[in-house]
Order: sequence, then structure tokens, then C-alpha cells
Amino acid sequence: MKTRCTLALFLFLLITRGVCAQDIEGEDSKLQRPNAFKLNIIPLFIGSFNVSYERHITPHFAGALTATAYPRRLTLMKDDFSSTYAITSDFKFYSKGKSLNGFYAGPYLKYRLRIHNEREGGNGFWLFSEPDREYEQWAGYGAGAIMGYQQVKPKGFTIDLFWGIGCHFHQKLISKSNYTKEEIEYHKPSPYDLRLGMSLGYAF
Repeated sequence: MKTRCTLALFLFLLITRGVCAQDIEGEDSKLQRPNAFKLNIIPLFIGSFNVSYERHITPHFAGALTATAYPRRLTLMKDDFSSTYAITSDFKFYSKGKSLNGFYAGPYLKYRLRIHNEREGGNGFWLFSEPDREYEQWAGYGAGAIMGYQQVKPKGFTIDLFWGIGCHFHQKLISKSNYTKEEIEYHKPSPYDLRLGMSLGYAF
């Protein structure tokens, strides 16, 4: 009796899996391109690089992972440098049930690392061979919401327009040099996070 029940349960699971696979296959046949790689064009104008990978999960949901790099650049002090790196996870809900296509909204989580370097002099003139006088690193976690519109063309060309707003609720100084307390407070990154983008890419 126990063997029969086990066999019946196995057959039930096998049949259920087959039906679900057919449903998923039907959805994927409509979607056909469940993955997308994209490059955000807007940050390029300020020397930042923002690339993302998005994956279809269900007709209404998709997940995305974004990497941002803002390489070493001059600050307003002219002789100081600041660099920012971040990893962002997006959870998107598509209103029309066509994942990767249409209007979407959802929450996001972010990890950000900011590095600040200050050189000797203070007059904006320095040599690249000079060692950094001061150095500090800020690490922080953040969260927010994003909304946008994405369209995947039949041949895979993808365009994604979006904006979002969030807040870095935990920012910690993980490495510092000889900064004073006032300098550290001055260099502390803004807690606000604004996201704006026009990404172009390819779905496959």
C-alpha cells in the first residue's frame, strides 16, 4: 500500500511538472527573449559607467542586477579625487503581465562604496606621481523605489526609460587617514539616492 501511494505521488508530481513545463514553455514562446543586457547612456556624460542584467521570472515579475562605476574624478576642490562603486538589485513588477515589456515599478536594494583622496597643496596643481595625503572609504546600504517603461523589439533591441529615488540608511566610515572630525563630516556622502536612466541593450 505504501509503495502504491509513493508511486501515485511520483506520477502526480511528474504530471504536474509536465503541465507546468508546458505553461512555462508557452509563456517563453511568447516572450522568447527572457534575458537582457543594457547600458545606461545618461551616466556616460559625467564619466560614469552603469551596466545591468535583467532576467524574466514570471509574466509579471523580473529581477535585475546593476553595476555602477564612477572612476576617479576631480571634486570641487580641484586637487581632490572621489570614486564611487555600487551594486544594485531591482525587483520589477510589470503591470501588463509581459515581463521585460511595458510599464513597471518595484523596490531596489543597493550597496555603495565611496573612496575619497586628497592631495597636498590645495591650489589645484599636483603631480600624478605624488602620493595621496589623505584617504577614506565610506560603505553604505540603501533602498528605494524605481519605476519606468521598457520595450523589447522583435530582433532583441531593448530600450529602458526609468527613474527612482531612495535613501542610504547605513553609511559607515571603514577606512580613514588623518582627517579631522569636521573634515570627515564634510566628506560624508549624501544619504539621498536619485536614479535616472535611458538604457539601451539587447535581449536574448
